[in-house]
Amino acid sequence: GLNLSTYLHLPALRHTGNLTAAIQKRQAESIAIDSLMGDLDQLVGDLVVVHNARTLGVTDEAILQGVRAAALKLVVAEKSARSALRSTP
Repeated sequence: GLNLSTYLHLPALRHTGNLTAAIQKRQAESIAIDSLMGDLDQLVGDLVVVHNARTLGVTDEAILQGVRAAALKLVVAEKSARSALRSTP
């Protein structure tokens, strides 16, 4: 099956302390979110990897849609966190 990963740089979410909550909201049974080291407790460079957790019994289109949806939601949360940081004196 298809293994799909996307890498996201989420510094504002991490530095505001909202990264864990944002990730927990986005994780689904078929989507996994990890750090480059494999464990979110060892986050390197504010980078996370969004990838599919299963390949068998899932269509390529479903994998693509799931990873894309999770990544887009994290990007929206990151943009919101950046706006909040900019507006804070």
